[in-house]
Amino acid sequence: MAARMLLVKKIILVLLMLILGTGTCFAQTAGRNFLLYDLQMRYGGTFPLVTSLAEHLGHFEEDYVLVAVDDWQPGILQHAETKV
Repeated sequence: MAARMLLVKKIILVLLMLILGTGTCFAQTAGRNFLLYDLQMRYGGTFPLVTSLAEHLGHFEEDYVLVAVDDWQPGILQHAETKV
């Protein structure tokens, strides 16, 4: 009888994990991601790091904005919650 109760508890636990896990898989984020950078490449380098990061992020359905440190303005994050 105890072994059967243990089996039932394990099955319930697995089902709960599956139900709770699928809810987070389909979660959607709102807003934009701001990528703030100071250099396009490393000092003395020729590989464009910021462009490479943007290409990698292109594989995901996230909205992002590349912002150079010199172009940063106060209040730029004020409307970050709204998608463009």
